[in-house]
Amino acid sequence: MKADSKEGSIIYSKFLKLEEEKKQRILNGAMKEFALQGYKNASTDNMVKEAAISKGALFHYFKNKKSLFLFLYDYALGVLKEEILHKIDFEEKDVFKRRRQAILQKIEISKLHPPIYEFVATAFIDESPEIKNDIQGKNEKLMELGKSIMYEGIDTSRFKDGLEAGRILEIINWADEGLTKKLTWQLRHVPMDKWDYDEMLAELDNYMKLLKTAFYKDGGQ
Repeated sequence: MKADSKEGSIIYSKFLKLEEEKKQRILNGAMKEFALQGYKNASTDNMVKEAAISKGALFHYFKNKKSLFLFLYDYALGVLKEEILHKIDFEEKDVFKRRRQAILQKIEISKLHPPIYEFVATAFIDESPEIKNDIQGKNEKLMELGKSIMYEGIDTSRFKDGLEAGRILEIINWADEGLTKKLTWQLRHVPMDKWDYDEMLAELDNYMKLLKTAFYKDGGQ
């Protein structure tokens, strides 16, 4: 596990020195509680019970609930960036195929790391005033980084004449954000072990086909 900055490493140094198994218990217990209850209603009593530690130990590692939440968010985003950006084939110049790779990685993460995916998805839209500005700032930086990397070197010559590439990419972003919001809605209403991933992929491919037809000279053929 890597901290996002030297300052962060110092602040959380006691936690980072723990044995890996204990760290994971604390991380998973806290993420589970925040994902289920949201920031405002999350109980540190439930977290320490899940992690099998004392409340005193938790606050020995983290100053308060907000400090814990923001650490978890940075940690979870780091995992997501590692899993998504490092597994995309950037030799692929077709923007839709590249975006599909990224979305497929999101789906894989939801399968491989359910606590992390559930936590990030719910934290992303958490409106609690104590953490809203912090999360919004982190999200904006992440989205800017994601766009700059995701669209680097793509082939814009396939776009229909007269269409602005920048606007097309914005629309693709909106479609991706819409899918992310839909997955977040599912988290709140359907257990992840009941998700129909084949149906998700079929819907994704339908959206991609529509966008290709709208923006590519050859209709995406």
